Amino acid sequence: MSFVNPSTVSFESKERQKLREGQIEHAFSQLKVSMLATGLSALVLLLWGHSPTLLVLGWFMLTLLVSFWRYLVAQQYERHPGQHSLLEWEQRFVFGVVAASILLGSASMIFFVPGDYYAQAVLLTVFAGVSAGALNSLSAMLGPMRFLLLLMLLPLAIRLFIEQTYHHIVIGLLVTVYMGMLLVIAKRYNRDFLNTLRSRILFDKAQQQLALSEERFGMIFREAPVGIFR
Repeated sequence: MSFVNPSTVSFESKERQKLREGQIEHAFSQLKVSMLATGLSALVLLLWGHSPTLLVLGWFMLTLLVSFWRYLVAQQYERHPGQHSLLEWEQRFVFGVVAASILLGSASMIFFVPGDYYAQAVLLTVFAGVSAGALNSLSAMLGPMRFLLLLMLLPLAIRLFIEQTYHHIVIGLLVTVYMGMLLVIAKRYNRDFLNTLRSRILFDKAQQQLALSEERFGMIFREAPVGIFR
């Protein structure tokens, strides 16, 4: 199943292909920065969000491993984009997003320390930053962006509701509202990105057609009999 949102404009197959290429190219171009942010977030949670335990250290190492794999995939795409088909590149990218989303979602349970409001504040701050950053890094692909936001913020809201205190319920509601707002904004980001990409593709196509028309006109002018201009 493809997560790439196809063009809603009636494009020819060639333009559709270019649209997919642009989406995947943008997604991979943002991947290195996204991996750096994920690694730093994991480090912050490890150092300030929870006392080191075997589970916490295992989560941290697995997060770094997934981030490193995604970094290698981005490097491979940057150096040899023609090595795999667009579908294969897309599948690799989506797999990385799914793996990272699962790890981030599990962090809501691993790093949530009942009674430790400092650790809870660190967790909320990290999740707010990562989810906001995902709007830009995943703007080319709406499906993975929605998946990340839901899997990261929904478990956090549920974990807050489990505490059953007034303040946790209020914060849980705020997280739920925040998640809803990000999902709406994500759709707009994706729509704006696709519109910009479609406009660029149509502009390039118009330029090519204009250049071809000028070339044909020049050829006719050069090869025309001299007599017709007398």
